[in-house]
Amino acid sequence: APNGNIVAFITRRKATGNGIIGQLPPVYIVSKDNGYTWSDPKKVDEKASVDELAMTHSDGSSFVFDGVIYIGFIGGNFGDGKYSFYASVDNGETFLKRSEGMFENKPYKRNYYYMTCKALDDGSFIVYSYNQEDDQNLPYVISKDKGYTWSEVRTTFLEKRIRAGQLSEKIGDYYFMTGRSGKHDADIPWCLVLYASKDGINWDRGIYLNKVQLGLDSYTANEVVGKYDSSSPKKLLIQSSISYSGYGRVNIHHWWIENIDVSENTK
Repeated sequence: APNGNIVAFITRRKATGNGIIGQLPPVYIVSKDNGYTWSDPKKVDEKASVDELAMTHSDGSSFVFDGVIYIGFIGGNFGDGKYSFYASVDNGETFLKRSEGMFENKPYKRNYYYMTCKALDDGSFIVYSYNQEDDQNLPYVISKDKGYTWSEVRTTFLEKRIRAGQLSEKIGDYYFMTGRSGKHDADIPWCLVLYASKDGINWDRGIYLNKVQLGLDSYTANEVVGKYDSSSPKKLLIQSSISYSGYGRVNIHHWWIENIDVSENTK
């Protein structure tokens, strides 16, 4: 949070024979001492049911802009319900809904499970979703009024596909996106792929950071390190699950993107 609070969101789910079922709406806890102690859990929205508010997706669905914390949520037991957008103007003490129903005018059957969002250079916000039927054309919506209203659904092309994409903040001239290289029937599925973009919308051809196909690979997170210290060089930390022995046995691997020019001339 802008004042140094740490805000952690907790998705309350239960595994069943048919997958993962959302049981209760998510809660959050706040630390004011760098993670040593935490508040009691609070509901994000006292009025929301699990059909409206079930989960967020990693830290890629939250960001801070102009002193406000923003976060996107997915409703529904299988992450296929309405999308909603919340904001906190008091460093995570409370969250209020800015909007709901993003992607409702989508031309495909349903959104599924994954989202990521950030602020762009011009101050607009972008939220990416996921179309299970076409993971080479990633759906997104844009807000130009800080999350109160959203554009129609658009798509952007990703050559090596992406599933569970995680958008980074801009560093130097680039935004980055990491994720899995598509679903089961892709040419090379489940592998860790990295894309770069100068505007956060139009992406390069992508490169594979790791090629593993054992299962549950390439669920990622990324973060700009050094962004709070003007004297520190900025670099991007990428973390990803990588299988080491059959389905479901994973470790976390790390990659760095370093030596990115963040001088005034490149902004």
